[in-house]
Amino acid sequence: MSIGFYVNVAEVPVEKVYYKDRYGSCLEDLFYEMDPMAEKDEGGYYFLEQKFISEDFCNANARLILQALGLPDEDCGSVDAHELPALRRRIIRLLNTDDDTGYTRDASVQQEPGYPTMVGFGYSEQDLKDGLTRVLRIIIKAQEKGTGIYWA
Repeated sequence: MSIGFYVNVAEVPVEKVYYKDRYGSCLEDLFYEMDPMAEKDEGGYYFLEQKFISEDFCNANARLILQALGLPDEDCGSVDAHELPALRRRIIRLLNTDDDTGYTRDASVQQEPGYPTMVGFGYSEQDLKDGLTRVLRIIIKAQEKGTGIYWA
């Protein structure tokens, strides 16, 4: 499972993608047969792909980012355009401090008899800063478009 941060735009750009370019010409017919929405033109079979402006994180990492930003720790939510400047300032403050203020997670291994071993890779201070930088890019794009962001 993952949570993505998206720019809230009414019209998502669409790109024509040819099956042969994405999957190779030897698999073009196979993918076309499996896709009832596929179309064909002089370039071959293609599909239309939406190009969302987004950044995806695993659920646990997204929750740490949401907590660091002071946003609701929920599976989905949004921030209106007028709230983005304050959020942008918070990210810049967090990026310029060495105090992770508890928004990191140590690596862990959970082993119980009869269950699979669960490995958590942790989330370091540098991981947090990388994640915040990725969300900052989304905020900047949203501000350029005069809109808010959402996560889901």
